[in-house]
Amino acid sequence: MDFSPSTIPPNLVEIDYLFDEKFGKINIIQTDWQIVIEWITVLSSQYIDYTLIDSQEKYYISVDYNDFQKARIEILSYEEDRNFFKHFRDISHGKTKENEHLFSWSAYYICLCMIAFHVITGPANGNSQWIIAGRMSAQAVMDGQLWRTVTALTLHADFVHVCSNSLFLIIFSSYLCSFIKPGITWLFLLFTGIFGNYLSVFFYSEPHYAVGSSTLVFGALGMLGMIRLLERRTSEKQLNRKQYFIPMIAALALLCLNGTGINADIAAHFSGFFSGMILGFPFFSLKKYAENILLQTVCAFSTFFVLFSAWFIALDGVMF
Repeated sequence: MDFSPSTIPPNLVEIDYLFDEKFGKINIIQTDWQIVIEWITVLSSQYIDYTLIDSQEKYYISVDYNDFQKARIEILSYEEDRNFFKHFRDISHGKTKENEHLFSWSAYYICLCMIAFHVITGPANGNSQWIIAGRMSAQAVMDGQLWRTVTALTLHADFVHVCSNSLFLIIFSSYLCSFIKPGITWLFLLFTGIFGNYLSVFFYSEPHYAVGSSTLVFGALGMLGMIRLLERRTSEKQLNRKQYFIPMIAALALLCLNGTGINADIAAHFSGFFSGMILGFPFFSLKKYAENILLQTVCAFSTFFVLFSAWFIALDGVMF
């Protein structure tokens, strides 16, 4: 068998390696012992045979030539996932450039506003004018009161409800904001909630009322899963078909675990998730405009305009 460089696909350049023509092996080079431990653990989990060689300042993970492609894919997939979680941790600790942006703390500010607004509107069972005017009503939306698909996102059943939604929204939106900056992100997130609420009305044949931003939260989860899938699809790394869909499978698992409780609005949660998946495509394509300050500003103002306009229409004639 020929082990010259010409026999190796040209895209295998992401990890350092050497050829051992005598034994028909390829030696993966690494200098960090901790990373070596992690890599051989990955190989062991995939039943890939290897030999570890300690050569003073370098370590060599020797694998058979026929196993090298699979070993490379598994190592690169592991490194991609590890870098993702490291990046997410850095965001939460304020260690990335994204946090230096004007809207770095947008997720926290918006969630604090949600909690403050809940204090004003009161719980859903209080039947305040805010709740009556803004809650989701399947029949009312079908009759043309489309503003309810917006206003319902800002109302919550109780304090625990708003706090739990805020927590998940901070987690999911943090990555999305780091991906394309907050202006565009929050406009897209708002529309995942709007579209999700609108789609959910078709699942009810009897009067149905609902409040909460969970539709938007699961919309963010759907967008996150789609973006991770598209990132893998556009990556130069060669992954098998199953690995492409790992992010979306993980997102669906979270949806099933957290969005299907006893009192959960399952239709709204799944509709929000589906809306997030669909909007994830144009959202991903807008990454090249992430540094466009004008576009980010217009999107930010548009988000607030939609919210204020919806509430103005909802309260017109009720409180004014």
